[in-house]
Amino acid sequence: MTTPEKRVAVAAADASRVFWYPILHMQTRSAGFPLLALFAACSGKPEAKSPELPAAPSPVAMVVQEKLVTKPEKTPPADLSASEKAQLSGACMPLLTAMIEGEALGMHALDDALRDGIPDADGVGLAVAKTRVKNSTEGLSPSEHAACLALFEKQEVRKLFEHDPAEADARGAVETCVKRVEAAYGKQSLTFGEDADKAAQGPFCPDDFPVPLKLSQLPYASTKEDWDTPAWRCLQFGLRGTQRVQVEYSAPRSSAEFNCTARYLPRQGGGPVEVARGGKQGPDGRLMLAVKAQKRSVFGPP
Repeated sequence: MTTPEKRVAVAAADASRVFWYPILHMQTRSAGFPLLALFAACSGKPEAKSPELPAAPSPVAMVVQEKLVTKPEKTPPADLSASEKAQLSGACMPLLTAMIEGEALGMHALDDALRDGIPDADGVGLAVAKTRVKNSTEGLSPSEHAACLALFEKQEVRKLFEHDPAEADARGAVETCVKRVEAAYGKQSLTFGEDADKAAQGPFCPDDFPVPLKLSQLPYASTKEDWDTPAWRCLQFGLRGTQRVQVEYSAPRSSAEFNCTARYLPRQGGGPVEVARGGKQGPDGRLMLAVKAQKRSVFGPP
């Protein structure tokens, strides 16, 4: 694990997390990279590389600075009550197939509308979902069907509100990064720099700055040069097209641990969210991975 002096913890950070939270602390980078994600994400250009660890900004300053790139969080629509859920899964069972298909069609329509920049994308998705259920009246009287359709609409409004394509992008990027780490783990290609530095890197590829450097740059069209660094070349990792997420790979020198992290700005506003999954070298030298990726708020516990 990284040493305490290499971290700047946010006051609300959860000390029980299995893998550390890269964006919430400053940490010495391998090969002399002195900045970590949040400082880099909020500042301008990275400072010149130096083995010296620069004075870290206070946690409050870091949080305030990052929050400037976010939108106010919208209030989520009301969820179904327990009795409404029971009715939807009981009396409305004849519409089950139509509701499942309607939800899937609505999500696809929402994704398409968001991609095309349609202002009321949620409304487009809801209209598509409702149309599928409206056209299925089997086994229900008109009044029963109307009641079930109203419950389905209330549920769908909430689900569409919570759906964020950037989360799927983040999970995909993290899982790809972890697979690249598995493929590269412990291989000779991990030796970088002078002979004196080779042993110090450990079994993982060296780490680097996140892409893009700042969350405020999202969405970001990365270039070949963004991924043309020792870290990403070692992992053979890179994204093409417009990115909705900031991707970071961290593997502190000699720590025998790594973390793959993707951060995004929720479409419904609020602070940044990150998806992270990491691992470490086990006592027998084999790679040990976290069971699954964790989703959490950048500014505190979920």
